Amino acid sequence: MDLRQRLIDWDFRAFESLNQPELGEAFVRFCAVATWLGTLYVWVPILLLLAATRLRARWRPFLATLAAGLLVGGLINAAIKRLVDRPRPAYYSEEKVRLHPERGRPHRVTLRGATERKHSFPSGHSQTAFGCALGLSLFVRRRFAAPLLLLAAFVGFTRIHLGVHYPLDVLGGAAVGCFGVALAWRVASRTRAPPARAASAGA
Repeated sequence: MDLRQRLIDWDFRAFESLNQPELGEAFVRFCAVATWLGTLYVWVPILLLLAATRLRARWRPFLATLAAGLLVGGLINAAIKRLVDRPRPAYYSEEKVRLHPERGRPHRVTLRGATERKHSFPSGHSQTAFGCALGLSLFVRRRFAAPLLLLAAFVGFTRIHLGVHYPLDVLGGAAVGCFGVALAWRVASRTRAPPARAASAGA
């Protein structure tokens, strides 16, 4: 068995272990709301609100850097999605593979919400959530870094539990999101004072 197949087998098993447990209807509804923390529909208003506060002068370099990082991550994410073109978990459900054996090994899927059909890898929600978490972690006090990253990880979990992404999709999205923001941060630090330092100077 080659490495690629081993990764797929691990991914399928990990997906089932996180997707299959029934944790209650209230928890599913909570996941359906929390998963929106991986979208710009939530983060753009939050960042605009921050820009409109009395701290806007201190936050402006950070917001520009974070926006650039999210843009870079989003472009990389979109390119990888189209290049890899991995099907969503529902494609390999036992019911679908029974009708289309050529799809390969099946696995169990509990779909909790809207069906998404393609471009599974990497997860865009995870890219956005981890990108924002890393950006905020670099800017605010370090004690907030762990909660922010845990929140991003929970967003990734919701994508699996809702049945629309695999664990490797989430890990890939997290890597892309962190890379985009880290790259933007690196470029910003070479062209001017890093946003975090600019903020701490006025703290």
